[in-house]
Amino acid sequence: MTNQNGSVLRSSPSARSLIEQATIAPPRAIANWFPVSERNKVRSAIGTLTSSQARSTDLGRLTLGSSPEKIISDVQVSATVVLRLNERECRLLWRLTAPSEQADVGAAFGALPAVALRLATSRSVDEVLAATVDGVRTCVPSVVFADVYLRDRHAADRRQFGDTPAQHLNQLQRGLREGPAVDALAGREIWSTDLPNDLRWPRLATVIPTFLRAGMAIPLHGAHGPMAALVLVSGRAHAFDATVQRAARLFALHAGLALDRAITEEALRRAVDIRSAVGTATGVLAERYRIDADVAYAALRRASQDSNVKIIELAEEIVNTRQIPRLIDDLIRNRPTTSG
Repeated sequence: MTNQNGSVLRSSPSARSLIEQATIAPPRAIANWFPVSERNKVRSAIGTLTSSQARSTDLGRLTLGSSPEKIISDVQVSATVVLRLNERECRLLWRLTAPSEQADVGAAFGALPAVALRLATSRSVDEVLAATVDGVRTCVPSVVFADVYLRDRHAADRRQFGDTPAQHLNQLQRGLREGPAVDALAGREIWSTDLPNDLRWPRLATVIPTFLRAGMAIPLHGAHGPMAALVLVSGRAHAFDATVQRAARLFALHAGLALDRAITEEALRRAVDIRSAVGTATGVLAERYRIDADVAYAALRRASQDSNVKIIELAEEIVNTRQIPRLIDDLIRNRPTTSG
């Protein structure tokens, strides 16, 4: 706790320990705990809190310590007015959160093998998406909500496995065609320290829920470019520091490989199913009308074009019902014949 000038009045044992690691002489004003280049940020925060009715401010990540051998980088710094004595005096409560980079990276690496195994053994796209959302919570610190933004709108409508707030954010982005996930599909990582106030996406900022603050979107790359974006959201501004970004990037690499494989295998299975159904339908037509298979297939394809119905849908209707749609019946019966 400091007074309105930033002079330290009282500190907790954890704060005292952190300060002692980074400073040689006993600290006085809190601004002097930081390198000269960052002191103005602290002084500006003090001025804002003491001269206005603002209750709190978050300075984000600063470097603690002015001596090169005792630098602690990426310390989370925030201040809150805890007692306003009068118009010119108050007490400020400062919160310093030390980075736990080694612990975070260790946890991410420790959890990654099991998560990567689940991704690698997930056979369907649905299984990969579920494993991605579950796994990112385990491997990436600071994540509160997660979802996968699929490039394919129709696939996105069919598959929803993420947290509801992140799904809502993705629906807003898809409808507005702007936001971190939309930009990430161009192939670059996007992050925002404060989504509701991010001027890059002005329309999104006006409708995004205020409890969604920091956001990240990392492209999930396939053989032919980004297929999707991994969307991570936190309720705390400045939540995704360099450590979180590295862990998320590592996880996204595995998730992208698994999703690319699952999409490719699903497309191959669908192609086999289509070929089988069309072949069976062609055989039914050839037998029913006593025509060549080539003529039957030509009628099926022409009916698909004329009706704007996928050929697989027509084929499956014939195979499942053994009924011939009127359009195909007319095409076969009225086909031109060659006289010999």
